[in-house]
Amino acid sequence: MGTLYLLIGLLIGSVLVFYIARLLGYPVLRAFIPQAKFDKFRVLLKSRKFDLIVFLLFFLPGLPKDLLTYVAGLTYVPPLKFFLLATGARLPALFGSVIIGANIQEQDYLTAALLMAGALFLFLVGYFYKDRIIDGLYEWSAARARGRSKKKEGKRECLKKKPKAIP
Repeated sequence: MGTLYLLIGLLIGSVLVFYIARLLGYPVLRAFIPQAKFDKFRVLLKSRKFDLIVFLLFFLPGLPKDLLTYVAGLTYVPPLKFFLLATGARLPALFGSVIIGANIQEQDYLTAALLMAGALFLFLVGYFYKDRIIDGLYEWSAARARGRSKKKEGKRECLKKKPKAIP
């Protein structure tokens, strides 16, 4: 039951942050979010792979989830979709915490220690490589966007050319 309350608390916090960002707008949040970070997150949130990117950013511990939620509130991200992805990505960590706690209560310290070691590893990867992960997702998303615009441009050029006469 405690896990459910924690999940509800996380969801309520995300909803509040999301809508506070929408209410205050970027001029107020500019003091907290540097323009370069805002631009990166905005590109990520506009990506065609939005679902995967948001899931990964919320799934990996150590990444700036609050900052992402503020930026999402300042974009045209569908709120329900964002909340479902963010909550779904946080579920494994919550369940992991519950399993660790249950193993400690049952005095199965080896399993608890192994699970904590795995969680710590994921946290350290997220914490120390967060900039690389975000930059990599940004570059990947931007490259895909450039590829789509080049395809559209190529199609427009094909339409502009007159067909050759058949001899």
